Amino acid sequence: MEIEITPVYEMNPASEREPAVDVLRIPPEEIEPLCTYNILKNDEEQLLIIVPGYFKGEPVRPEIHYNAGQHAILARGPHQVLLLDDLNAQVRGALAASERVLVRECDSKRMYTANLIRSDIGPFSRRILEAHRYFFAFHPFPIHDGTLNIGEAVCDYCHTPVKIYYRGRTDGNEVKCACPNCLENSEPIAFGDSFFPEIDGRCITGENWSEVYGATVPYEAGGRVPAIWGVHCGSLGVYLGKLEPEDLIPDLMAELKETWDNELNIHREEDPERVLTDPVRTRTESVHLFRCPVCVRVFCIFVDESRRQE
Repeated sequence: MEIEITPVYEMNPASEREPAVDVLRIPPEEIEPLCTYNILKNDEEQLLIIVPGYFKGEPVRPEIHYNAGQHAILARGPHQVLLLDDLNAQVRGALAASERVLVRECDSKRMYTANLIRSDIGPFSRRILEAHRYFFAFHPFPIHDGTLNIGEAVCDYCHTPVKIYYRGRTDGNEVKCACPNCLENSEPIAFGDSFFPEIDGRCITGENWSEVYGATVPYEAGGRVPAIWGVHCGSLGVYLGKLEPEDLIPDLMAELKETWDNELNIHREEDPERVLTDPVRTRTESVHLFRCPVCVRVFCIFVDESRRQE
C-alpha cells in the first residue's frame, strides 16, 4: 500500500509558530496517556513517531507540543490529543531540536508531518497523569472508544465524586456507576462469573486472564457487557474497539484474513470478506477488534446484538 504523507502546513521556525490547538485549555481528563508508541530516527536524522491508528478521519494541522522533559503532547486535531508518556532519554534532545517530525499510525497505515510547538507542558502533563492514574493494559483507550464517560458523577461502590467513570451493568443486570479504581480492584464489579466462555467443554481464559478478569474495564455491545473476550495464540488480546464499516481498509482486511481462524470467531468456517461486508449481518452482530500480545496481529470476534439489552 502506497503511503501519502500530509504536506507541511507551517514553515516558520518552531519558536515563532502559533499553535493550532491550545492544549493547555483542554480538560486533562480528556487527554489520554499513550504508553504504547515508538520513536525512531531515519538515515536523515529525522524522527518518526509510531502510534496506534485508532483516530478516525484525516489529521488537521497536527502538532507535537514539547520543550524538554519526559512528556510530549500529540495534537492530531482539536479533539484528537494524546500525551506521549515517558519519553526515552535518548530521544528527548533530538525531539527538542526538531522543527517537525513524521507520525505514522500503524493500524491505519496513515503517515503525516507534525510541526513542533515549543511549549512547557510539564505541569500540565502531571495533571493528565493524575486524572488517568489508572491504566488498563488490555483496554488501553476506554475513553476514545466510549467505554468510559467524562463528566460529574458519584461512584456507586466507593461513593467518591469522579470525573471519569463507567456506567453500565457491572454486576447482574443493574445499571450502576463505577470509577476506574473500583473497576480495577473489585472482581465482581467488572464481569461476573460468566465472563469467560467455554469451547468444547474447555474454559477459554488465556495465560493472562487474571490481568483482564476484575482488572480491566469491560467493553459493551448491544447495551450489555458481552461474556466474551478475544483470545489468540492462547493469550487474551488487547481490546482495540468496535469495527465500523468505514474502518475496513484493505490492509486491515488482509490482516483479519490472516487471523480469521481463531477459536472464538463464530464465522471462521466462512469467507471473511463476505462476512465482514455483509450489510444484513452488521444489523445483528458487531465486530470487535483485538491485538494479540504474542504475534502482535489484529484479530476479531463477533458479538450477537439481535437481542439488545435496554
